[in-house]
This record gives sequence, structure tokens and C-alpha cells, in this order.
Amino acid sequence: MAEHSTNSATLRTFARRFVAALALMVVAVAVSASAPQRAAAVVPSDCQSDPSAAIAALAPGDTFYGSGCYLVPNGITLTKPVTLVGGTYLDPSTTKSPSGRVQPVIMVSRTTDVTLEGLAIIGANPSGAFVKKLVGQSGIELMNTARVTIEDVSVSGTYGDGLELWANAPNEMSPNTDVTVDGLAITEAGRNGISLSDVYGATFTNVNIDSWGLTSVDFESDIAGIGAGNVTFTDSTWGGTIFTEAVSGPLTFERCTNSNTIRLTARAATTFPITFSDGSLAIGSKATNIGVYAHGPTNVTFNNETFTRLPRPNGKPQKTPMWNAAAGAKLTFNSSTLSMPLGINDATSVVTINP
Repeated sequence: MAEHSTNSATLRTFARRFVAALALMVVAVAVSASAPQRAAAVVPSDCQSDPSAAIAALAPGDTFYGSGCYLVPNGITLTKPVTLVGGTYLDPSTTKSPSGRVQPVIMVSRTTDVTLEGLAIIGANPSGAFVKKLVGQSGIELMNTARVTIEDVSVSGTYGDGLELWANAPNEMSPNTDVTVDGLAITEAGRNGISLSDVYGATFTNVNIDSWGLTSVDFESDIAGIGAGNVTFTDSTWGGTIFTEAVSGPLTFERCTNSNTIRLTARAATTFPITFSDGSLAIGSKATNIGVYAHGPTNVTFNNETFTRLPRPNGKPQKTPMWNAAAGAKLTFNSSTLSMPLGINDATSVVTINP
């Protein structure tokens, strides 16, 4: 493999310190959704120039070893099997480009066998505010890929998702496949922490989503019949899961810590099992929060899950239902910890509680 730049043993320590420092330096950036025109973000004086040309020149199978900070105002696009190891990649963009497009900081498009390891990816949105016109700036976007590995990566301050798995459907009916994520920290994502729009076959381990604009983990494609399947999350933490599109295979969550709610809409109707095991859900503090909201034919099982309620902002105890099941939903709680009030379901839905 060819090597480009030099990777120091202290790279990851630098990246963590840089993330913290940048959050202070970009306070001048306006983040209100009502003010889409923003001043440019303040960036460190020692950031290096855009490495996109050097990365584009890599031969298939080559590795780019990053060291320090790089400015990537137009993002980096990977279209062949390469590896990026180390480096901090900062996109200071706070407005759309002249072409009217908003690019992900790192885009992996229509290729296979790409590895992203030990990267710090930073946008210019330190508060994580939702700005609709700029949600195209994901930290990482995968489109029509296979065998992509993301390992020990942090994403912060993006206007879009921390990680988006998307396909150019319906023009290209090839979902992302064989995606492996092991170690991903997402902070202040302007839209969703992770969007699983079109993926079949993915494992997520040691994922932590700390803050987001709209939804923490979103299974949504906005295209009927296209969604996610054969996806497993393990030993991960985030706040709330929404299933709003077709489920194309089993979805499994093991030893995961959730907060807020688990919501399945009628468009997510599926016969494939959705299983949560040995984890927990802390129901959100709003008076309207429901633990598990399932409307439509679904088959959701909770094995040895612990359900609690966060107190309301006024300090009073939360009393919303543990679940609301309707329109053919099927919920099963095996050896799970529940508390009163339990939940409600209509005549078409079945809720089973096994000790």
C-alpha cells in the first residue's frame, strides 16, 4: 500500500483536544434556523490545506495517513477502495456552495472496501441546530456501497446527520451492504444522529450519540418499500429510535441504552422481527412521551429490558403509558422490568407480558 503523510502516535489525543477547542472558536457562527446566511466559521491557523487531490490520486487499495487538521470546504468524496487513517477534517461551510449543493464532509459513493479509521470529522454547527437548507452536510454519507468499515471515528457539529446510509433510489436499487461500525461518537448533529435509509446488512458496536437536532436513530428513506434490514446494534447509547419506513429484514438491538421513545409508524409495517435485548429505555420527560409507540402490523420483542421514566421538568413523576399499540401491532415483553401505568392497545393489537 502507498502511504501519504505521516501518522503520529498522538493523533487521536490531538483530535479530541481539537474538537473541544473548535467548539469554543466557532461561537461566532450563527446557528438559528431563521438565519440561513452565516458568517464563516473561525478555524485554527495551523489547519492544512484540502487533501482531496492527494486522496483522489490514491490507487485502489492505497492508504492516506492523516496528521493534524485539514480544511475540506467542499468535502471529500471516495469512489474507489481506499483507506483513510487519522486526521481531523473540518468543513467550515455555513452556506450552500455556488452550485446550490451541500456536501457531506466525507462521502463514500458507489464503491466497495473503504475503511475510515481514527478520524475526527467536524462541521461548523457547534450547537447542533437544525437548519433545513444545510442538512446535506452529513459527517459521513454512504451511498450504494459495500464492505465499508468505520472504526474509532468522531463526528461533531454537522448541519446534517452524523452518519447517513443512503442509496440513489429508485434510480439505483442497490442498498448499502456489509457495513461495519465499531466505535462512533456523534455530538451536535444538526438533523439525525444516524439515518438508516437504505441498508441491508450492517453491524454497529460502541456507538454513542450524544446530541442531535431532530432524531437520534432514524430508520427512514422517504421512499415506499425501501428501508433497512439485517441490522444489529450492540453496546451502544442514544436517545430515541424512530421507524418510519419499510423494514427489509430483522433488526436487533443488544445491550443498548435508549432514552426518550421507540416509535414505529404504519409505514414501517413488517413481518420481520425487531428485537431489543438486555438493554434499557428511559421514557422521555415530556408529558406526551410514550415508551413504545407501535401503530401498524409489527412484531417487536423486548427480552430482559429495563423500562424507566424520566421525571418531568417540573419535578413531578412521569405518568405516560409504557406503550401504545394499535392497527395490528404485536408487542412482547419477556423478563422485562415495567412499571405502572403499563400501556394501551386496541382490539387488533396484541401485547404479551411474560415473567
